[in-house]
Amino acid sequence: MKLLATGYRLLTSRSKRAFTIVEVILAMGLFVLVVGGGVGAAVRAFSLNRLGEEESYAHFLANEGLEAARAVSSRDYFNLVNGSHGLTTAGSQWNFSGSSNTFGKFTRTIIISNVYRDAEKNIIASGGTLDLYTKRAESRVTWNFSPGRSESASFKTYLTAYSQFSICIWDSAVQVGGADLPGGGDAQDIDVLDDYAYVTAMKNGSAGEFFILSIADPINPQPLGEFEVGDHAFSVEISGNYAYLATAKSGSELIVVNVSDPSFPTLTRVVDVPNVTQANDISISGNYAYIVTQSSTSGPEVYVYDISSPSSPSLAGSFEVGNHVYGIYVTGGRAYLANARSDKELIVLDVSNPASPVELGSFNIPSVGANGQSVFYGGGVVHLTTRNNTGSPAEYYLFEASDPSDIQLLGSLDTSGRTNGVESAPGFAILATEKADQELMIVSTADPGSLQIDFSLDLGGPALGVALKDCFGYFTSADDNQEIKVVAPE
Repeated sequence: MKLLATGYRLLTSRSKRAFTIVEVILAMGLFVLVVGGGVGAAVRAFSLNRLGEEESYAHFLANEGLEAARAVSSRDYFNLVNGSHGLTTAGSQWNFSGSSNTFGKFTRTIIISNVYRDAEKNIIASGGTLDLYTKRAESRVTWNFSPGRSESASFKTYLTAYSQFSICIWDSAVQVGGADLPGGGDAQDIDVLDDYAYVTAMKNGSAGEFFILSIADPINPQPLGEFEVGDHAFSVEISGNYAYLATAKSGSELIVVNVSDPSFPTLTRVVDVPNVTQANDISISGNYAYIVTQSSTSGPEVYVYDISSPSSPSLAGSFEVGNHVYGIYVTGGRAYLANARSDKELIVLDVSNPASPVELGSFNIPSVGANGQSVFYGGGVVHLTTRNNTGSPAEYYLFEASDPSDIQLLGSLDTSGRTNGVESAPGFAILATEKADQELMIVSTADPGSLQIDFSLDLGGPALGVALKDCFGYFTSADDNQEIKVVAPE
């Protein structure tokens, strides 16, 4: 009996110790669960807090990008280029630069694209009619929150051309003023900036071939100063205090003139463009001047000069077209060429690397024997004019060229005369032509597929160039008694 009792007591003691160990294990497990749950909750809370902070910063970047896109559009809608863009600032101005920006782990991209509308003018995702004067802008920010987990934030809006222009209804026009230039050379090109008009002219005897006029009173332009080139001056572009002239003077095809004193323009530099004797047109973008020329027996017809130092332009790059190039417009890292190639009257170059222009695409206008004459780019749409095409082919063309490898013809118009220049604003284009009694043409572009002349005006002689400023159009003319014509909506 004692042995049994002792054995019982031993069994009972061991059981108690076993239960104590189990209790400890259970307690420890419960502690781990409680603490682990708390730590997990804390980690999740920290993660959510970090995500919230990163999303807030991403939203800030996206909103800033959208405001910058609005600023770029408001200043220069017609130079918006479809595609992905980064941003930079020059002074207090936003500009597109590159394809994106990086802020630590965050990448911001501004995406510009076309807008299409249905028959009721509602915006639709695809199909419909291209709206020439509206663009879709998206500011998108992407980042990696953690390995294998990406996040994004974006804001979208629509940009229009209308905010950039005075409300001018160009359904008709009347000549309101003009100016007679010294000498007898036909005025050629005109560039209007602030209160001044800069005009080139054909070889002019004892008078100059480059003129500066005050247009502080738009209906009464006043000649201020002139500069003698000594040969035909075909085109002018203004950058800062300098005028850059494309001329027919051998050995001086590019001439740089200081215009800081409009009453007394002075020579800064002459440049001998290699292998050519005539420069036809010039376009400036940033620190580079793009010059197009007559075809040479050997060598290019497109030349790129670094003009960061106006007193010593240096050749940066070139491109061979294989025929005369008469017009050029450069914007958004692309150059649009109007040329005499019968198989591609419009050529688009990538000039994002000015040292090495590359052809992106071209368009062959069917049944056109005349040369491309001038070109203007506006908000993804290219306006091309040609010399006179006898018969039915048109002299004015609209292209959708956001994808230069697949340029689409939107519409065309037979002006029945050589068309030397074009300017565009919302809803219309203004043409400078040599059509007798209709040298000024106002063309409705609201429906690109059905272009029509809304109004024409007799300017008394062939119109050779045009520039718009506010509610005035400035035309250069072959009228020896009044080479500058000023028109306004009637």
